[in-house]
Amino acid sequence: MFIRMKFFHSVLFVIFSFSAVFAQHHSALSETLPADTIVFNTINTNLDNLVNSFYVRQSQYWKYANRSVGRMAADVVPEFTAEVYKKRIAKIPTVIPLSYNDQVQSYINVYAFKRRNQVEIMMGLAEYYFPLFEEILEQNNVPQELKYLAVIESALNPRATSPVGAAGLWQFMPATGKIYNLEINSYIDDRRDPMKSTAAAAKYLGTLYKMFDDWLLAIAAYNCGPGNVRKAIVRSGGKGNFWEVYNHLPKETRGYVPAYIAAYYVFEHHVEHNLWAREIQLPPAIDTIHIAQRINLQQISGVLNVPLQQLQDMNPHCRTGIFPHTDKVHALYLPVEYVSPFLQLQDSIFAYNDSLHFNDSKLTQAPSISTANVSSGGKTTVYYYVKKGDNLGMIAKWYNVNANDIKSWNKLKSTALAVNQKLTIQVPAEYKDYYSKITSMSLAQKQKLTQPTQKQRNAGYVAQSSTPKPVATQNTASQNSVSQSDSSNAIAANTTKPAQSQQMPSVAPASGKTTVLYAVQKGDNLGLIAQWYNVGVADLKSWNNLKSTSLMVGQKLKVQVPAEYKDYYTKIATMTLAQKQKLTQPTVKQQNTTAVAQTAEPSKTPPTANNQTSIQQEGNNSFVYHTVAAGETLYSISKKYDNVTVDSLMALNNLTSNSLKIGVRLKVKQI
Repeated sequence: MFIRMKFFHSVLFVIFSFSAVFAQHHSALSETLPADTIVFNTINTNLDNLVNSFYVRQSQYWKYANRSVGRMAADVVPEFTAEVYKKRIAKIPTVIPLSYNDQVQSYINVYAFKRRNQVEIMMGLAEYYFPLFEEILEQNNVPQELKYLAVIESALNPRATSPVGAAGLWQFMPATGKIYNLEINSYIDDRRDPMKSTAAAAKYLGTLYKMFDDWLLAIAAYNCGPGNVRKAIVRSGGKGNFWEVYNHLPKETRGYVPAYIAAYYVFEHHVEHNLWAREIQLPPAIDTIHIAQRINLQQISGVLNVPLQQLQDMNPHCRTGIFPHTDKVHALYLPVEYVSPFLQLQDSIFAYNDSLHFNDSKLTQAPSISTANVSSGGKTTVYYYVKKGDNLGMIAKWYNVNANDIKSWNKLKSTALAVNQKLTIQVPAEYKDYYSKITSMSLAQKQKLTQPTQKQRNAGYVAQSSTPKPVATQNTASQNSVSQSDSSNAIAANTTKPAQSQQMPSVAPASGKTTVLYAVQKGDNLGLIAQWYNVGVADLKSWNNLKSTSLMVGQKLKVQVPAEYKDYYTKIATMTLAQKQKLTQPTVKQQNTTAVAQTAEPSKTPPTANNQTSIQQEGNNSFVYHTVAAGETLYSISKKYDNVTVDSLMALNNLTSNSLKIGVRLKVKQI
């Protein structure tokens, strides 16, 4: 994730030459423009686009991340003499020769005076991107201070795109990107990948340095292409210094290098200029997972409860939110605390709502043709009128068909339904009368539906008993005629009672809540803390008036816990990380004690179904209930129980979304 964003007010003439593949800013510009106008306009445009980008708008960019207490007021703008600037720049420890002159001063004025707010936003982004840049630049044996080029190129906006097609943090043109093995297609654009694009930029800069044996000339060549730099050297009489060939370079490049020096200086001396990083909502630590299988970011978000917006911000190279299935391996970036859960649950993640995100039937199956009143082995059509609260999963369950089939039969583009919408459904012909009755039933009646028996066919009978009968397992013609392509839509009642075990304490017991304090330690994040205390991240943010997930070491967090477990949870603040990783939720016997359950093997996953399962009698029926724990989703809960699906959980609990709150008791199934 190499042309800078160009927003020209003059006519742009593209010059093709031998080095055009490498020339990222190769253009003829109006002779009437001042030397710094082009870069100045580009910098302003980049900064404006940065502030308007969605991930900055949603962040607390008006809030300082680490502004020192006791410093000068935030609105104070210090000024210095030319001599001070010259001395400071001369003392910056770098292998890249830096100079101070009027051209450099003009860009210091931009960064330190005219666009201070945007610079502070870039400083916030730098706390996320610069550690990545520094490691990759070091691996490629080029100076780490080249990281400041990305400030000029894109204002540290990975989605920055120029009118001529350059993209990403380092502004690669497509042809140059492909030379450095950056994948560019409708799904993936590695020019926007922070790590891959930085590695490509490091390699290219290293090549340019070998050509010119001077870092400022290499930086100039990065801007205008090595061919233009060679021409400038020849026209200067063979000079080998940037400032000696300055007047022979393209006008844009004459401003590009001074802009780089100014950005370098302002970032290095931000304290003296009263500039401080703004808070940007990106995770402090990330890790890479290599994906060789098709996956949608929504699947990851749904199973791991990672905010979808954060996944999109961390993976700007994933253009549509989908990693396609190809022969190439793709890089998925996750907050470090979610890497282990991803690896543990990857089969569930790839399977989660797979049929909704990837409907392969459209590629391989011919359109279904209704065959009303055919023989007993065929299908016929019935109609269902959508009621308030219905969804495709519920309707598919009642008719024992696949939700995707309903979408196909009715040419639906999404799962959204309208009240009174007429749906066409194909069912076994011998059960036409049975299924025709469903549309006139109440919700309570439909929830008790079982598949009709052989005796009930063509009789118009709908089973309505207090205890629904399970589907028979004999190989009858009627059962074989029902689609079994999607087990999540199979209508089957489980008659085997789960082993009963001690119920976990409710997050909100009758005796109420109390507050304990937790002091943030190095390496902590809200997700881990929420897991240790069995609460939600959103709750932690609410209790502590947090505007983001950023934490500071030593910060005191208020946590509300069940009053009878106050002593148990109070001890967590004094534990080591190893001890906290072994935590399990307290049992009834541990209430009001200081004991902390520490198993022989650390329990890094939420409590198992047995520890969260209870059975409750309701009238003449008995139901299995499940208490939601930290990190659980409807999908992960459904997998803990036989013959339970996400759709059945939503129907039983009248849920309208997949979001869950820790401690909620879900009705799982009737027994």
